[in-house]
Amino acid sequence: MSWVSVADVAECAVRVIDFNRFFNKALPIGGPSSPSALEVVQLFERLSGRRFKRTHVPLLLLRMMRPVAALFNEQIASGMAM
Repeated sequence: MSWVSVADVAECAVRVIDFNRFFNKALPIGGPSSPSALEVVQLFERLSGRRFKRTHVPLLLLRMMRPVAALFNEQIASGMAM
């Protein structure tokens, strides 16, 4: 997964809004690396100067919960498909 800041997405949208060649096109937006979720948490811990409580959920449990999550939000369920 590629992590992207909201500010970067907004800047990209503003830059391409007046170019017809980008109309109805999907633009891949991402950084030079793809940090893991744990690396992202560690970055936020370092930047905030505090530790976060972490709960690690086994992959099998996530896969089992996916159909239930899909009843409420298909986007969340698709993220559980890993």
